[in-house]
Amino acid sequence: MMKEIAKIFSLPFEDIQEITYEIGKPMYDHVGQCIFEGAAYFVAYTTYGARIEIAEVDSRFFIIKEFLEIDLPLNENKTLYIRS
Repeated sequence: MMKEIAKIFSLPFEDIQEITYEIGKPMYDHVGQCIFEGAAYFVAYTTYGARIEIAEVDSRFFIIKEFLEIDLPLNENKTLYIRS
């Protein structure tokens, strides 16, 4: 399954060190105005130090979610794969 997800990131599976589900928290400016509402991402960290994100506004996000067949919480980060 992780090999299929690696293809969605357009990366060779051998280049992936870790795949995570991450939540970006809302951000506010100095007067309390919301400047970022927060978002969910699938993130691939590569063996050469790159971080590639697929945000929930990207259609590929839902393809990955279907592969995983799990309900992902909107308030916690989760590691999905780590190269051993």
